[in-house]
Amino acid sequence: MKTLKLFFSFWLLLISPFLLAQDYLVYVTSGSGAASSVKTFASDGTFVGDLFIPGAGAVNWPQDIIFLESMDKAIVSGLTNGAIGSFHKNTGDYIDDFASVPLGPTRMKIGPDGLIYVLQWNGNGKVLRYQTDGTFVDEFTSIGISGAIGMDWDNTGNFYVSSYSSNTVRKFDSSGTDLGVFISGLQGPTNCWFDPVVSGDMLVSNWNGNNIKRYDSSGNFVSDFVTSITQPEGVAYLPNGNLLVGSGGGVDSLIEFQANGTLVGVFATDFGLANPNAIVLRAANLSVSENKINTFFVTPTIGNIFTFNTAVTSNYQTLEVFDAQGKNLETIVLADYNDNWDASVYKEGLYFIVAINKENRDVQKIIISRK
Repeated sequence: MKTLKLFFSFWLLLISPFLLAQDYLVYVTSGSGAASSVKTFASDGTFVGDLFIPGAGAVNWPQDIIFLESMDKAIVSGLTNGAIGSFHKNTGDYIDDFASVPLGPTRMKIGPDGLIYVLQWNGNGKVLRYQTDGTFVDEFTSIGISGAIGMDWDNTGNFYVSSYSSNTVRKFDSSGTDLGVFISGLQGPTNCWFDPVVSGDMLVSNWNGNNIKRYDSSGNFVSDFVTSITQPEGVAYLPNGNLLVGSGGGVDSLIEFQANGTLVGVFATDFGLANPNAIVLRAANLSVSENKINTFFVTPTIGNIFTFNTAVTSNYQTLEVFDAQGKNLETIVLADYNDNWDASVYKEGLYFIVAINKENRDVQKIIISRK
């Protein structure tokens, strides 16, 4: 893809619940070489400015960005300099290299286990895992994936990686063991993610095919979700449930669609936007720090009956439950519960449990599953 055939569409950034309560910014990884930056747009598509621009320690050909709010920093993967850079989350000032990834880091995602998963572009690199402080954990997958550029998990914990160079999406179990090709016959797939509306269906940005395709839970082709979009890559869901997609190929833009794939229109374009391969939403003014990974209110992380971690929940009076679209479903008044919370009334899929105290906004991702 791109000129070099690079992909990165960032995994489906499922919307963080806190965005519903306040205005948000849209961050887009853009360009290559001297034109590299992370471009920032307001929630109405107005251009705000560039962050993480080239310079000492800057990232070339940025592929993805993760904000680690509680650490006051953001990490950005750079394809052509073989590293993940660490920057101040607001000023964009370079701090240090979070990790060296010689085979070219592309997509990054925080997994159900709280670790950061990193894909590699060159060779047959395996999927890497890191702690949030940059400590290397392991090579997660049993085999390497060439041109890896998209990833997601299903509601049972299986792991999927799209390969631009082999035109496939590959499936692994929750421990990283290879389960074979899940989808084949694609045309330069970039991002892949599970549809938050139709449970079990996977959507794939088909970069060379200039469309987004839908597949069922067995990997069978269902339909073209978006029939005409040039070189689709980065994706993110807005608080209203609409989908933003990065479109390349000349007039590089962010295109907005309804959740069913119906075109809304151009969200943003121009301002030097190029190869928009990752889109990340973040609250414009965070009054409290956010910690998405260090706090576990309930265990397990996958199931439908969850046990409260009283060592943590004793610090709160209530917990809020949000679905993947950011809809507030329930307020759990902890005084009304003994040990367990029954979530079997909700359909299977990804959810967020959120708690706020005076210092932090803590978020745990869970997957509700009846299997």
